[in-house]
Amino acid sequence: MENDALILNMKDTSWDECVTLDHIATDADAEKLRKKGFPLAVSWEKVSALLPEIQPEMIYLSKSTLVPLFYFNQETLAVFPLYFVFLNQEVAKQYAEQASRDIMDREDEVAAGDYINSIKALSDGLRMGYFQWLVEKRGTLDGELYSVFFDSYCESDYGFRAISTEMLETIIASKPDEKKARTRKQVEALPDLVTVYRGGNTRSTPYTQAWSWSPDINVAYFFAVRRGDGPGYVVKGTVHKEDIVEAFLEDTPEPEIIVRPKDVKDQVVTTLIGRDELNELAKTVDEDFQQYSFETVFVEFQMESELYNSEHSTRVLLLCLIMAELLHLPHEDIETLAWAAVYHDTGRTSDGVEPDHGKRAALYYRNSCDDSYDEVTNLIIYYHSLSDQEGYEAITREIQDPESQKRATMLYNIFKDADALDRFRFDDNRREIDVRMLRNPVAQKLLLAASIIYSLR
Repeated sequence: MENDALILNMKDTSWDECVTLDHIATDADAEKLRKKGFPLAVSWEKVSALLPEIQPEMIYLSKSTLVPLFYFNQETLAVFPLYFVFLNQEVAKQYAEQASRDIMDREDEVAAGDYINSIKALSDGLRMGYFQWLVEKRGTLDGELYSVFFDSYCESDYGFRAISTEMLETIIASKPDEKKARTRKQVEALPDLVTVYRGGNTRSTPYTQAWSWSPDINVAYFFAVRRGDGPGYVVKGTVHKEDIVEAFLEDTPEPEIIVRPKDVKDQVVTTLIGRDELNELAKTVDEDFQQYSFETVFVEFQMESELYNSEHSTRVLLLCLIMAELLHLPHEDIETLAWAAVYHDTGRTSDGVEPDHGKRAALYYRNSCDDSYDEVTNLIIYYHSLSDQEGYEAITREIQDPESQKRATMLYNIFKDADALDRFRFDDNRREIDVRMLRNPVAQKLLLAASIIYSLR
């Protein structure tokens, strides 16, 4: 499991899934809950001995591994996390005595209108639902609570799913004047008609109900690829600047605007190929893949590398073959792309920026070929490590026939996109790929598939 998915599972829960201790009388009841995914299931029989003054319906069990057990008073909205079951009996008793005092302090806090610590005590999946109750209790989220709400939203993986539209409108209506001024300042540089994007996958809020959008297409693709087997999607739309409700555009890798779903116009959806379609495509290209992936075992790399090796070449090969299949290319083109994938990084002598490694790999390719040498393959290998402009100029210079130039340029672009799509192997993987730099629309549709291919390593 990837770290990102692991973190989601740690936070993943909802109020509907929580169970209170008045439903868990015995250890046998607790064992049943453990089998259902509650990591810290414990019986009221044990807890009552340590916290006799607390009612069992105020002790909650959740499936979150971050906050598996907590005190929650639905009348006052006081929340306090409980961890004493991790401890031995004597230490647990001492902890329970301190926890009782801390719970009373937390009750005093909320009685004075301070809900911050109670909010922080909850995991992402519970926090947004808590705000729903908080608005119902107070009628508004004025002052600091407005900021805390949107801070929690920005840090959360759950968006507004746990809050009704009516409640969200109430929160927006309570926006303090200084926050309105901040939003105006954030959006003043934007055009009157803003192009926005949203990406999603199988675990995302449907885009037709989404309030969260980004002016950065890469942010949308990041979320389209982030979780789930797909198919993913990226939606492009437009919104009038005056319809922007909230904005988070500064000092963040994920610029975001909040806008009512009805105000996002001219929506165009790009579907990203997911695991099921990828499996079918892999079956279709399997014969060529088996033939050329076998060749990657026998070529010699000038250096040993975790990043540039036969595994990388094999993934680039598969992505080339899939794009060729989607574009219905003839076998001659498939062969050109396949040999380029086999040889392209054999000339590397470091993991850093190394513009000349394509030149060395092309020389190795030429020296290794007999009757199978292909000029376009050679050009792709030579210039894949250089700028597009240098590659295009070389194609124009070395190939005279206009139709052949057009073909070589197409294959060069396909190959460079396939190579770029395997940047998931880098540390900041999903942020390593700038979608705007991809040359073919079909490559953009393969971003999720490329992530899945890398995860199978």
